[in-house]
Amino acid sequence: DLITSRQRHYHDRIMLGLFTAETAYDTPLATWDTTTAYSMRDFDDASPHETWDDVVETNDTLVHQDEYPTIQELIRQSVRFTYTEPRVKPNTLGGLLTLTLGTRVTAQDGAAIAYRHKLTPVNPLSLPSMTAQISHMYSSQYRYSGVKSDGFSLRNNGPYLEFACPLLGSGSRAVSASTFVAAIDEAWLRWGDCHLYLRDITGTTLSVPATPVQGSTNLGSGAVDVSTRVARVEVAHPNQLLGERGYQASTGTVRGSLLTTKRQTALSLELYVKVETEATELAYYLTQARLAFEWQCVGTTLIDATGTFYPGMILLLPCVQLRAIPRSEIDQFDTLRLEGQVLSDSVNPVLVAWIYSNKAAYLA
Repeated sequence: DLITSRQRHYHDRIMLGLFTAETAYDTPLATWDTTTAYSMRDFDDASPHETWDDVVETNDTLVHQDEYPTIQELIRQSVRFTYTEPRVKPNTLGGLLTLTLGTRVTAQDGAAIAYRHKLTPVNPLSLPSMTAQISHMYSSQYRYSGVKSDGFSLRNNGPYLEFACPLLGSGSRAVSASTFVAAIDEAWLRWGDCHLYLRDITGTTLSVPATPVQGSTNLGSGAVDVSTRVARVEVAHPNQLLGERGYQASTGTVRGSLLTTKRQTALSLELYVKVETEATELAYYLTQARLAFEWQCVGTTLIDATGTFYPGMILLLPCVQLRAIPRSEIDQFDTLRLEGQVLSDSVNPVLVAWIYSNKAAYLA
């Protein structure tokens, strides 16, 4: 009847092919199982609300001897949605950061079922694509191929970390009946397990370690732990996908590729003012000092009891300069917001992330 047939939004489901990249752009994933994909869990209310931002044309603006249009057709197909976890988990970061950045180098924790994935930005023309599925109340289920990441933002969110990743597809879509693969059971990453570090590297170039350590800084001598003074932090890395440029001759109504323009990575770090360090932090801006930034989150339980890796992440920006340092207040405590622009030091990647998880590969 009408009441029982109404869709219940809390049943919406998302499944992402984050273990296996598309062999070529817009080539749908053929097999959906635990080796290729996993279901997402604990996403926000808006995540499964995919938008079909298609282009539909009529002859209304043309002279056709009638007051009303007489022809209408769908000429371009598109799909976009932003996947957001207000309490992000390691495998979400592993999969979607690999999709966003593109380069992954993995090391196993000895013989343990635990892995460290080093992720760095690839040439934007080489970004991988994946296939995604969204189901509404286990009924209207669609498969979308040619899905790329338009960037990410990572910030603190109360006692947790929040991760958002805007996704843009080719526009290819098909009704699907694929069984949803199980979600991965894992703990949320917690703000209380984070440490944040700054280091003035003016006149030098940061030496990014080949083997990072969990639980202490990887910035080297001179790093300052600002963890207890951080009110807010956000790292944003847009990929600047050129959606309109994707429609090309021979591709029909869908995108044949997704190119990007120049990317700009940014850091926003709001610190409670401390009398002893205020002058130093103002000088970061006044002297246009070059800074290195590190954000760690280290879980409290080993991924594999036989190993040494803890679930979590390390995000490192080797070279940042401040473009603004506005004052504000939170609960009547003064704050300084360090608004940083990520620069290339011509040696290191502009961003390096290590994700520690129980999965051996993403987008392989």
